[in-house]
Amino acid sequence: MEILNIGLSSALALFAPLRMGKTEFLRKDLTPAAEAAGYWVIYVSLWEVKGDLGQALIKKIQAREQSFFCTPFQKVRTIPRFKTGAGFMDTEDRISAGGEENKKISSQDLIELGEVMRHLAEGKRPVLLLIDEVQTLADEARYGALVAALRSALDKYKDQIKVIFTGSSQEGLRQMFNKGKAPLYQFCQQLVFPLMDKLFVEHLLGTYEKITGNKLDENRAWQAFEELERVPQYFRSLLEKMVLTGSQDFDFSLQEVRENLEKATNHPEKW
Repeated sequence: MEILNIGLSSALALFAPLRMGKTEFLRKDLTPAAEAAGYWVIYVSLWEVKGDLGQALIKKIQAREQSFFCTPFQKVRTIPRFKTGAGFMDTEDRISAGGEENKKISSQDLIELGEVMRHLAEGKRPVLLLIDEVQTLADEARYGALVAALRSALDKYKDQIKVIFTGSSQEGLRQMFNKGKAPLYQFCQQLVFPLMDKLFVEHLLGTYEKITGNKLDENRAWQAFEELERVPQYFRSLLEKMVLTGSQDFDFSLQEVRENLEKATNHPEKW
């Protein structure tokens, strides 16, 4: 928040593999801190979206934007036609960004995105836009124009609208932020989301002790956390199993967690 407040950067990107705690951080740590600092916070998870990601992004921003104002913001209902050469282009035609054709990017989408971002920038409070799993927009042929429009709006209103992206795919983020012709090329500072340390393990061990009245070996717990590649969700699942079964056997519970992970990822069948 200090980085954003002093203007050192208006856009950040956090990378970590899945289940490392990025969403928990955005929702339960960063959002309260931003709201306490006077920001309106808009959180959008593209991972949860089914269907058109562009429309979902715009609709989510619009819905939150409307909730910030006493008078609901009226969306653009009449979509103007854009003159292209000798003819006109309606909302079903293709448009291009950076000279490249995109597949069925609606002109209405781009107009609505521009309007809602402008309206947010005119508000009395700064806005923090959190876009989770942004690499799902890496398909430039489909979403390139939309991402370009988003960058244009964020550049234009960077004093009022800050943004933090998260991603779990290094290749997807590379295509979005490091590829020369990508709309978000070198747009923001990229940060590696830090791994949880021993304080996280101690915290969950304390919770386990409160629930069961039993104390687990801290060194063995840390070893188990490392064996689970320090993925917070996996370690939490491990302790949940131990609570539910009344077990204090790390080795047995660890094996169960591994077996469940193998079933979920379907690795044996793939092999």
